[in-house]
This record gives sequence, structure tokens and C-alpha cells, in this order.
Amino acid sequence: MIRRPPRSTLSSSSAASDVYKRQKKKTKRREEKRQGLRAVAMADSLDEVLDACEGSVEGMPADAVAHAIHCVATRGQRERGARETLGASGVWAQLLERAATTLPEFEVRHTSKVFWALAKLRSPPTAVLLRALEARIVASAHLFDPMGVSNVMWSFATLQLSPAEETADSLGERIVQSAGEFSGRDVSNTLWANARCRALPGVAVRALHGQGLVVSPSCNPQELSNILWSCATLAEPRADPRLITALHEHLEIKAPECAPQHVCNVLWSCAKTTGAPAGLLTAMLARALACAPELKPQGVAQLVWALGKLGTSLSVQLLSALVASVQGVASRLNNQECSNILWAVAVLRPPQDYAAGEQASTLYDQIALILTERAIEIKDRWNAPDVAHMLWAMARLGAEGTEPLPESLRARVGSLVHEMRPSQAAHTLWAMSRLRGEWGDGTVDQLLTVLSTELDELEGSELAAAILAASEFARQGVWDRCPKLLSPIRRRVEELSDSLELQAVGQIDIAVRTLQLKPLPEPFGLAAVERANSVSVEQALRMAECGVDQVLGTLEAALPRRGRILLTDPVHRATRTALKRSGFKLTTWNRFCSGSREGKPWVTHGKRFAGAVVFAGGSRAALQMSLAATAVGMSAGAPLVVICPGGHAATAGACFEPLFRHPRVLYDAGDGAVVAGLRTALVVEKDSVESWSRQVPIATLNIDRWVVFPGLFADGAMDVMTGFLLAALPPTPEGARILDFACGSGTIGATLTNRRACCRVHMLDADSVAIRAARLNVPTADFHLSDGGPSEMEPCSGFDWVVSNPPVHNGKSQDYTVLQELVRGTPDRVVPGGVLWIVAQVHVPVGCIMEAEGLLEHVEVAATDGRFAVWRCTRRGSQKRAALECRGEGGCTPRKKKKTKKMKKKELE
Repeated sequence: MIRRPPRSTLSSSSAASDVYKRQKKKTKRREEKRQGLRAVAMADSLDEVLDACEGSVEGMPADAVAHAIHCVATRGQRERGARETLGASGVWAQLLERAATTLPEFEVRHTSKVFWALAKLRSPPTAVLLRALEARIVASAHLFDPMGVSNVMWSFATLQLSPAEETADSLGERIVQSAGEFSGRDVSNTLWANARCRALPGVAVRALHGQGLVVSPSCNPQELSNILWSCATLAEPRADPRLITALHEHLEIKAPECAPQHVCNVLWSCAKTTGAPAGLLTAMLARALACAPELKPQGVAQLVWALGKLGTSLSVQLLSALVASVQGVASRLNNQECSNILWAVAVLRPPQDYAAGEQASTLYDQIALILTERAIEIKDRWNAPDVAHMLWAMARLGAEGTEPLPESLRARVGSLVHEMRPSQAAHTLWAMSRLRGEWGDGTVDQLLTVLSTELDELEGSELAAAILAASEFARQGVWDRCPKLLSPIRRRVEELSDSLELQAVGQIDIAVRTLQLKPLPEPFGLAAVERANSVSVEQALRMAECGVDQVLGTLEAALPRRGRILLTDPVHRATRTALKRSGFKLTTWNRFCSGSREGKPWVTHGKRFAGAVVFAGGSRAALQMSLAATAVGMSAGAPLVVICPGGHAATAGACFEPLFRHPRVLYDAGDGAVVAGLRTALVVEKDSVESWSRQVPIATLNIDRWVVFPGLFADGAMDVMTGFLLAALPPTPEGARILDFACGSGTIGATLTNRRACCRVHMLDADSVAIRAARLNVPTADFHLSDGGPSEMEPCSGFDWVVSNPPVHNGKSQDYTVLQELVRGTPDRVVPGGVLWIVAQVHVPVGCIMEAEGLLEHVEVAATDGRFAVWRCTRRGSQKRAALECRGEGGCTPRKKKKTKKMKKKELE
């Protein structure tokens, strides 16, 4: 008898068999999955990946879907036409549908992996997939690692999507929790992405800024430039200044490794924020010169715009490289890039008449011509901001030449006027007043309507542009369209009078006088003038006293026994005091006089110097002459220290050879730079000021040999502004005493002497080298080495005319101190009724400064061409006692001398 096993035993065996079968089935599925993933992973091309996925997408598990999408992205980004291939592929559409279905099952890393893949392919997710992705991100954000967070944010920005508020808050919370774990790459990608989509809360951004400061030493140039770019793009929250400083320092060191786009991003960011430190700017300009041929259209536009915003003077080499770059990408520039480059060229281009800037002006003109032609080609793509920028630049550059703008461009401008904001309308109106040709009543009327309805939105520069346009139209005899606009503009000017920027003050003042409107309330503009003067003084002091420790340390190390040190003016008091306390004996050489302090063109002490400290505030040629004058009295091996403007350390160092050797930069910052070197044993060949002279022709004076020296205004030649002044002056009065104030090489005095030989011309300048040149050029004149201050009035008085093109800059800063001293001293220099003539750019507030002096009257604009203005005023006094009474083109009648008792007695006899 066969005995059957117990029921319990049978049931347990059956269960084990079922378990075994299920496990075997899972193993088989796992193996099939591995085989499928292996096939996808082994695919070498996008087509092979899609073929491997075909037929298996429907039942594909979540991790396999994520893996397949990632492989599609890695293969597709290497192939051209990948987006077209995916658009025509049904497998890709199935993968995206499957991803949306299985997203709740995704691991955390798979969520960021899929989103990153879509961004790499520039393939925006469907609305269903995007909602699923954001839901999954919100649910699992607390589990994301730093790379996952940065990948998600980078994907949003690359796909030009903005995350939902809940998504951004979840990611922000995770960033705050794990900020200390972020690497430089994670910080860079996350900040870059947030600058593009502006989604993260401020607390998260600040946390990333703090971590950026920690990891910045280990960042590569791309990461550093991305962090700096994000700080510049987002106004809030404002980046920690320590972070900006650290980024600047590391980028300066790693500048040679920067790619072309990194250079453009760095300079653009500096232009948008605090500016570029001198060392960083020098390093980036050198790198820009090296990689200029590789720049893309966007990079060219970014670079040139940033340099214009920073006000950076470009070398001829870099300008030549940029001309070639603009020529190469011109056909691919869009409307905004054209307008940005044109704007920068208009800002940077130096006056063409300056000899030192003639070559640069020509190169800028080449860029402007290329861009103007491109702008005409793409005129149909222009929008309102582009029109405003391009017309402003064309008007400033004179890019239209002698021909009016084409009618097609004028029509395009007219079609966009109604879209302009008030500021754009104001600048466009100014440009139209300067560009030749008829614009039509409709265009002008629309601009005036925009301005009149939203006038309260205009700030100083826009108000100045609008009222300057009105004055220019009036000068042309066509300003009769909307005179009612002038009263509201005037009211707005009076509202902003205390806060107007300096340039706007001068432009508004000259426009009010040209239009013969009611004078502005006094003291209009003087606050802006004082602000400019104080800023200029502060900058000069910071530069003069920069690097005191470095200067002292260098001299003490080289001269343990101390000795006599030669100082050139204006080395600051702090440096003098430090050197005296260390036991040095000081001798000062001043090229410029000041008050009772005499100026000399060359070192004439006849002593030997153990060292020298030279202040380099002028041109390169002027520094070379100063170094030669200094080297005459120095022994071989004696130390030289040069204090120069920030960012000019390399230029100063290049001037050392051959009289000095081993130039090394001790200090270089925004306030100034310090460079040191040692005297060589070479004899100074040019050992006198005369040996540095050269002769140039001046066509307007019919002179072939005009003597000039290094460091003179406009290189000692006739500049266009002085020429405009001389053309505007009436015939020279017979027998008049004329003072050429700030005479330079003597172009004004020479011209007036040639016009009327019987006139007595006096020349005054604070520069001893300028007086030396003027003596050689106009030997018949009388000369006064003076700064024109009150202590110097006695020998310079009793004049009928004072004529001047006064300096209004101290380095690069606006400084009206000399102009104010000239105007303030005029009543003591001229006879009653005597005339003061001044030429300046239209934005210089000459009229405001003249009106502030109670002893001057009849302040008026004698001539203007939109760039320059010739101002005229007289000393208060009886017209019967006036020195001269000008009678238009017929000439001038001399003053009748008062008869003395002696003269009357002689007549009776």
C-alpha cells in the first residue's frame, strides 16, 4: 500500500514551486532588461539608440527609460541634425510619453538626469511631462545632491523655462540646507541658471554667494566668469563685495586661460557692476587681443559695448583686431548687436583732429562704416530701442557723411516712433536735429507727443537731449512745430536742478540761451560743478598718495645710508613726509608752477641724486622726457620709483628702457600704480629740453615748422576746438592788448598776431615747457609762467580781450578749477567793457560759471555747431569807457584815450 504524503507537505511544495517560478520570471525579466540597457549603452549613434529602444518602450521600467533618454542626449549632442531626427522619430515620442507615465517611480538622480538630457537636446518637454517633472522635483527636492540641484536649474534656464513657485521654493530650501557641499561647478551652474530664469528666493542666492567665495580659488575661468556674470545680471540680491573682489583677483591670475566668450562675459560684467580693476582690465585686454579672431557676433558686441561702458582707451593693435573681427561677423550681426557696437564706437572714438588719436579715429570710423551698412541691410528688423541707439550713434559720429540718411531708413524710423519710451524719444529727437535731410512733420510731431505726455519720466540727460534738439532746430530755422513743449521742459529742469549730472547742466544751459528763453534761476549748475571738482581732487589725491609703503620700502632697501632723493611734482605730502622721517634729503623739480612755486622745463639743480620718485600723469612721451631729465643727475644703480594712474603700470614700465632697467610693478589698483627700476650706466643722449622738441606743420597758420614738446595739449598742434574759436572771433581790434590764457604752444596768440600785427599779445600758461614752445613759436609776444591765480594778477591786467581754450580735465576726470579761476580773475585782468572769449564743448557749463561772477555781464553764446560753443562776456562798466566796441563785420573802433593835462597843454601850444 502506497502511502500519500500529508496535505500540508504537498501544499508547501507547491508554494515553493510557485516562488521559484516567480523568481525565475523576475530573473529572466532582469536579464532582458540588462540586455536592453546594454544594447542601448553600446550604441554608437543616435539612430542605433533609437533602434535598440524600438518595440520595447511600452513595458520599459522607469530606470531604463531614464537611461535611454540620457543615451539619446549624449549621442544626439554630437550629431548635426539631431533635433530633426528626433522630431521625425516615433520612438522618441514614445520614450517621452513613457517618462511622463513612470516619473513617480524615478529615483532622484534619474529625475535630474532626464531633465538634463532634454536641455542638452534643446528639446522642451511636453506640458504633461513638464508637470510630472516638477511634481517629482517638489516631492524629492530634499533628497537632491548639489549636482542634481544645479542640473535641474541649468535645464530650466537652457530650455528657457521658468520653474513654478513651489518648485523654486523647494529647490531653494535644499540649496540653503546643503550650500556648504556645493562645488565650484555647482555654484557656477546654479547661479548662471538663476540669472537666466530669476526664480530662486534671495536667501538661496545669498547662500550660493557665500559658498562661491569659499570655492572661488578652485574654480576654472568658465566657472569664475559665470558667477561674475550672474552677479552682474541680477540686481537683487546684491552680491557680497568680497565675492566680487575675489572673482576679480582669480580672473586676473587665470586670464591667459580664458576662452574668448569668458573674456567678453568678464568685461561685460565689470561694465554692469563696479567697473574693472586696473590689473584685471589690463589682463583681459591682452587676452582679448590674442583671441579677437575667434570672437562670435555676440562676443564682439559684448566686448565693444563693455569697453564703451568702461570708457577704456583701446590700443591701435586691439582696435585693428576688432576691425577685422567686426568685418568677419558683420553679416551675422543682429539689430541689437549693431546698435550696441555703434553706441560704444560713438562713445570711445577720440576727436579726429588730435594727432595722438588720428589713427584710432580712422579705425573707429571703419567699424562705424561697416555697421552702418549692416544696419541699412537689416532695417526691417529694427525695434524702437535699436533705432534710438543707432541714430544717436550716427549723429554723434557723423556716420552719414555729407549725404542724408536714405529715405527707406527715415520711413522705418517714422514707423517705430509711437513705440518709443520718453528717454528714447528724447535722444531720437536730438539725433534727428543733427542728421541731414527732411524727417517730415509726422515723425517729429509723434516724438513731441511722446515727450509732452510723459515728461515727468525724463531725467537729466534726456531733458538735455530734448532741449538741445529744440535749440538745434531753432538754429536751422525749422523749430515751429511745438513751442508749447519748452515751458514744461523748463519746469522739469527746475525740479531736477539740484540733482542734474554735470554734462546735462552744460547742455541745458546752452540750449536755454540759444532759444533765448527766460534765464534759469541762479545758482543753476554750480552744485554739479563743485561735485565734479571735488571728485577730481579726491581721485588725484588717491593717485598721488598710492603705494606710499611700497615707495618707502623700495628706497630704504636700495639706500640703507639714505641720500638725496629727487621728487617730481605733484608727489603727495604723505610720500614727502614718509621720506623725510626716514632721513632722506629731498629736492623737488616742478614742470608746472603753482602760486609762488616756480616751474622749470628741465632739472637744473646740478646735484647728484641717490634715487628719484617720478609722478607720471601725462602722456607716454611726457613720461619718457621726465625720466630723461631725472636720469641726468642719477648714478648707475640708483633706484627709480614711478607713480602712475591705475592700469598704466605696463605702459610706465615700457618707458624705462634704455636709461633704467628691471622694471617691476610694486602696486597696481584703481587709485594708482607704482613701478620701480634701477638706473643703467648709459649716458642720456637727449639731455636738455630743446633736444626733445620736434617741428610739425600747421596749415591754418601757413607754418611748416611749428615747435612742439611732449605733453602739450593736442600734441602742441592746432586742435579743432581752437580752430572753431578762432573762426568765430571778430576781426582783431587795432592796438588791443590780448591775453592768451592757457596758451599751450601758442596757436591762438600766433593767429591773432598774424591778423593784426599792431596788437600786443601776452601768453600765460602754468606749464614751463608750454611757455618754452610758445617763446620759440611767437617770439614777439610777452610771456607769463603762471597758474593765473590771484597772486599773479598784477603783471597780467589791463587787457582788452582774454581768449582761451581752457583745460577742463584732470587726467580722465572732469575738473573745472582752471575754468573757474579764469572766469573769477577776468574782472581784474580786463579793462571795463573788456571781453572774455572761451571755447568749450557744449556740455561744459561755461555760462553757469560766468553768471556766478557778479562783475561779468552780457553772457552769451557767440557761436556753436552742436559740438563746441564759443562764449562771450564783458566786464561790467560804462560803454563809453569800453576798451572796444565791436561793429560786426565792419571791424572795431579803438577806445579814445582820455586826455591828460599834459596833452591839453600841448594842444594849446
